[in-house]
Amino acid sequence: MKSLFIFLLAVSGNVCFSQDTFTPVPCQDLDNRQLTFPQGATQNTVVVITFSDKAAEELKTWVDPLYQKFIAKSALLDALFSADIKLLSFVSISQLALIKTNTAAIRKEVPLPLHNSVLYTTASADNIKSQISFKNEKTVYVLVLSPDGKILKQLSGSFTEDKMEAIEDVL
Repeated sequence: MKSLFIFLLAVSGNVCFSQDTFTPVPCQDLDNRQLTFPQGATQNTVVVITFSDKAAEELKTWVDPLYQKFIAKSALLDALFSADIKLLSFVSISQLALIKTNTAAIRKEVPLPLHNSVLYTTASADNIKSQISFKNEKTVYVLVLSPDGKILKQLSGSFTEDKMEAIEDVL
């Protein structure tokens, strides 16, 4: 029995150490504050990543459910779940200029408590794409990261209740 416990402990340790670590990305928020994501995280983070404005519709399907679950905690059992939320978009320089001129419109689409969660970067997406099961730019990628940046879960596509349950299972 003791040897079985040691074996299971060793196997679970190997699984933990084999997880990819999210490559830090220099970015900025809606207030033009410069930061490096995910540095400084103090709890698990659910990050929704877009690589193109073609994924905007899928991104919108995630905003309200994530807000309701982790910020508003609108359902009875939501208090059991805690995570930071980040909405990270990889954009071109010209798109970034457009975002800066349309910040007010973006703020109207995103609930106030999530304003600091909206992040943009003009950094290369190649490292991140190689870490995830990247298929195309028309979809969103949802990752659950540990505070030290380890990728605990990866999902893609529009929001579904099954995907939220998969996130809950990791948290």
